[in-house]
Amino acid sequence: MKIYLSSYLNNNLGDDLMIKLICERYPNHDFFVSNTNNLYDVACKCSNLHIIKSITPYKNDVLRRMFNKFISYFNVPKIQIIKEFKSKKYDVNLELGGSIFMQVTPKSWINKIRDAEYIVNHCDYNMIVNSNFGPFFTTEFHAKHQELFKNYDIVIFRDLTSYKMFSCLNNVKCYPDIVFNIPFTHIKSCRKRVGISVISLNNKGIRDNKDKYITGIVSLIKAIRKKYEKYAIVLLSFCENEGDLDACKLIIDKGGFLQHEIEIFNHTNVEDSIRFFSDISAMVCTRFHANILAIALRIPFIPVIYSNKISDMLEDFDYVGYRWNIKEGDNISIEAAIELLNKTPDMNYKKMEEAMGHLTLIDRVLA
Repeated sequence: MKIYLSSYLNNNLGDDLMIKLICERYPNHDFFVSNTNNLYDVACKCSNLHIIKSITPYKNDVLRRMFNKFISYFNVPKIQIIKEFKSKKYDVNLELGGSIFMQVTPKSWINKIRDAEYIVNHCDYNMIVNSNFGPFFTTEFHAKHQELFKNYDIVIFRDLTSYKMFSCLNNVKCYPDIVFNIPFTHIKSCRKRVGISVISLNNKGIRDNKDKYITGIVSLIKAIRKKYEKYAIVLLSFCENEGDLDACKLIIDKGGFLQHEIEIFNHTNVEDSIRFFSDISAMVCTRFHANILAIALRIPFIPVIYSNKISDMLEDFDYVGYRWNIKEGDNISIEAAIELLNKTPDMNYKKMEEAMGHLTLIDRVLA
């Protein structure tokens, strides 16, 4: 079958792990995903993953965006979507997580619903998998999406907070993050490494807390180096295109660290990233999927909350330890954070097994 895969293709490790899992589990089907970010090289490489090229050359991408904005005034879907569905017949529409339902501005979501309705009407089977809902700030946003979700065969959220908003719909389910289905293996080597996942707060709606975040990470690094002298420290860039790598460099600069003192790992290939993370001893987790990886590997970790989706996930796993809430502008408690690196947290690890629910439902269509 031909699957139209709506996923965030931007060399973001979390999304690349999801794409890898789905494509490899269903090798007899062809998955087509739009290269909306005009990547020259895709980090997730699967033989049955096909990249839909942009209809305009890279240098003229601005023209495509202007044209799409213009035709949106006439309630017409994006030109890329119209072209794709005129040229191919897709059997299944699979919208693959994670934060795909956010109300960024009061009306920006209207065009996304219009595009979704067009795609749903052109596919025989429609699924939303591994998503969370929000943040949003109007009742209209919620109501319109509830009407939209009625048109899907399956809607699967990855946290209970999102699920409860739409639990009145029979097609809505909830399972922990689908990435838990990847069989990660932790290598217990004699070399100890603390991985620190960082993000750029510039585009996260909390840029006012950027300086406090950078200062907090620098202070934490110095405290780790003082208490755990034999631990190597690695700054982790999950998505260079969203500014993670720049954030890593800024932290090194602000901390006055030498190049040989702090390593940087930048995600460019999903297989290499999986191997790299298998050798991490403990983590400081700003990225959502950094938390997921730490839980899957059962290693000590410090959660950094920049979004409610992280705190919602931790609540679902009955996590009761310290968390640094940078979203609320909290200062980091170095003492409390450092203690978390000594042992794996007290939480419900068995809940990971429930993530198989995603694949059980997808199997009914694709297996």
